[in-house]
Amino acid sequence: RMEGIEIPNPNHFPNGEGGTGGGVSALSSQVLSNSDFFTSAFPAEYGNALSGVFDLRLRKGNSEKREYALQLGVLGAQVAAEGPFVKGKQASYLINYRYSTLEMLSKMGIDISGGDVIPKFQDLSYKLYFPTRKAGYFSIWGLSGVSSAGSNSVTDSTLWMYRSDRYGYTENHRLMINGITHNYIFKNGKTYVRSVAAYSTTANNVVEDSLGYNYMNAITQDEKLEYGTLSLNSFVNHKFNSRHIIRTGLTVHHKTFNLYMKDYNYEERVLETLISNSGSTQMMEGYLQWQYRLSEKLELNTGLHATYMLLNDDFVVEPRLGFTWKANDKNSFNLGAGLHSKAEPLSIYLSEQEAADGTISTPNMDLAITKSAHFVAGYNWNFAKDFRLKTEIYY
Repeated sequence: RMEGIEIPNPNHFPNGEGGTGGGVSALSSQVLSNSDFFTSAFPAEYGNALSGVFDLRLRKGNSEKREYALQLGVLGAQVAAEGPFVKGKQASYLINYRYSTLEMLSKMGIDISGGDVIPKFQDLSYKLYFPTRKAGYFSIWGLSGVSSAGSNSVTDSTLWMYRSDRYGYTENHRLMINGITHNYIFKNGKTYVRSVAAYSTTANNVVEDSLGYNYMNAITQDEKLEYGTLSLNSFVNHKFNSRHIIRTGLTVHHKTFNLYMKDYNYEERVLETLISNSGSTQMMEGYLQWQYRLSEKLELNTGLHATYMLLNDDFVVEPRLGFTWKANDKNSFNLGAGLHSKAEPLSIYLSEQEAADGTISTPNMDLAITKSAHFVAGYNWNFAKDFRLKTEIYY
């Protein structure tokens, strides 16, 4: 998640449908603020995740003076600028741009690829912060990135030792996320509302081909997967007193897709269409979360998260429960349990199968949302100033 809302995979060279990893992060550490990472049994406000949550936050730009930075590293060269829009005011900007070092070296005539395609990428991230006197604060933020890589087949057939020597591939990826956040604190000081609207697009194109003995290329894999998602999220947080805090929220995702995938069937010796579909669908999430301090040392966190996927009318409700016991200023223990679920990529549900009579079906359409049960026990030790050791056992 970024700024409180779910986002696509924020990495260059992503590792395929449903994956959240990649070769290089598209988000520079220059723009990151304190971010939360949950490995198991995370609170009720986090949904559509099976194994973990990385809740990324972007920092505000310096509101007192303008600053500039230039950094050159092995992965990329980046420039950054931040500061107040108007000196003496709190409104600020932060922007960071990064360009692949390998591509720079290639354009300078330095060949480090060994004949292969140079991996290249560039990305841009930003956050604009606007506080107001009566209407709370607004922030406009975003992340964009493009990347490409590939491998050339060996063009001399006398050097072919393995089938892989004849294969080449190219991959091109595009990522764009733009959002606006509004935070408003009521006059009682106990209630605040945070709302986020974000639009994201991803495009992943992969083409693999095989070189024949006639030196003609034959396509063995052709993928063009494009998604667009408009997400709206809002929650209300109310603190009744020092012991009771309740948070409830709702998220709506409107997803558009344009999916095309072909793969070579070596048994039938034909390039098969696995999916060719476009359209839109929606998914909704809601949650209720309650934090109760039983005593100065014991805290209870409980709640429910619900998900409804309109594509196939699937609905799940997930209870969450967590305890934290603070033994003293340096030591604390936690226990957690919960049910968690995640919808698969739309290409999984929409994958096609052709019958002998030529009719096309989508056998995965009724696939239920994937579910998991989490149990976790943890120990946190603040053994020195600015240092802590956290250990978890989870199932």
